[in-house]
Amino acid sequence: MRLVPRTLGGLALVVLLAGCSLFDYSGMVPKRFALVYGISGYDSAGVKNLQYPDEDASSVQDMLVSKGYQVVRSRWIEKYGNIFLDGVNTGTIGTPTIDGTGNITDPGSVNAGDAPTKENIISDIQSLSGLLGPHDLVFIYFSGHGMPDSDVPPSTHQWIVPYKGLLFFSSAVKYGGWPDTSIRDDELGSYLAALPTSRIVLVLDTCNSGGFIGNMLEADALPPVLGLMNISPGASPAVFAAAVANYSLFQASPTGISPYNATVISAAGRDESSFEDGAPFNHGIMTYYLLQSAASGDLDKDGSITALECYSYMKAGIDQQWNSDPSVRSEIPPATFAPHISGGPVDFVLF
Repeated sequence: MRLVPRTLGGLALVVLLAGCSLFDYSGMVPKRFALVYGISGYDSAGVKNLQYPDEDASSVQDMLVSKGYQVVRSRWIEKYGNIFLDGVNTGTIGTPTIDGTGNITDPGSVNAGDAPTKENIISDIQSLSGLLGPHDLVFIYFSGHGMPDSDVPPSTHQWIVPYKGLLFFSSAVKYGGWPDTSIRDDELGSYLAALPTSRIVLVLDTCNSGGFIGNMLEADALPPVLGLMNISPGASPAVFAAAVANYSLFQASPTGISPYNATVISAAGRDESSFEDGAPFNHGIMTYYLLQSAASGDLDKDGSITALECYSYMKAGIDQQWNSDPSVRSEIPPATFAPHISGGPVDFVLF
C-alpha cells in the first residue's frame, strides 16, 4: 500500500435538550451553490506533488451536480500540470520559482491565471455574494496540501496551500513572514463571514485541516452507537447523535473559522496528517468516503443526508477500512488519522 501524506514536514451535533428537537431548516433552502478545488501538480521547489486531488475535485464536482448543486466555479491541476477550469483544460503550469525576496514567478506556464491560486479562490468566494440569499447553502471543497505554522506541535494557525503557495513554514520565515500565497484559517473565515448566508459547509481534504475549526466543540470521535456502525449497504444506527447539555453556550475560538460562520469538516486534526492512496481508493481517503456518503450516508433513513451523517459515515469508513489495516498501522509513525467536524447549532442537509 502506497501512503502519501497531504502535509509538509463539535461534532456538528444534533441538539436534543429537555424535550426540544432541532428545527428542520431543509425546506428553507431554495438554492445550493458550490466551489470545488484540487491541486495535484504544484511543481515548485520544496512542494511535493500529490497524486489524486484532481481526481478528488472532478469526482466531487460530478457528485454535487448530480445532487442539485450549482457548481459556480471549479479549478484543479492534475499531476501532469494541466489546469482545469470548470472541468475544461485551459492551460498548463510551468515550474514556479521563488526568489530571495519571496516573489513567485511561473515561467513556461500557459493560462496559469485560471489555476486555483489564493487570489482566485478568494475572488471566487467573494463572487458568491451576488448569488446568495440568506437561506441558500454553500458547499466549498478543497483537496491538496495543508500545513501548520510550526514544525513542533501544538500549532496556532493552519493553512491550506493553493497553487503557488509556500508549503513549509521554514520557507515562510525565510522569505519574510507569513506565507501570504497560502490561505490561513482565520483569513478564510473572514471571507466566509462576509457572505450573506451562514449556511456554509467547508470540506478540507488536507493535512492539519482540523485547525480550521474555530471552536472547542470539534470532534474526532463518534458516540458509541456510531462507533459500532458497519458501513455496509443497508446498515444504520438506531440513533446518530448524542444530546449535548448546554450546547447553546458554545464559545468561538480566536483562531480558525467560527461555527457561527460555517460548519467545517476536516480530513485530519490540527497537527495531524491525512493520506491518499491507490486502489481501491484512488482518491484522498476522506474524499473516497465523502463520495460514498452521498449515496449511502442516510443513516436514519429519512430521505436526506446531513453534514453530521456525512461525517459519521466517513469516520466509520476510515476507522474500519483504513485505520484498521495492518500496513497502515505499521507505518512509523502510524498512518492512521481521524476526520473532525465543528460544532454548531444546525445540522445542514447536504444531499
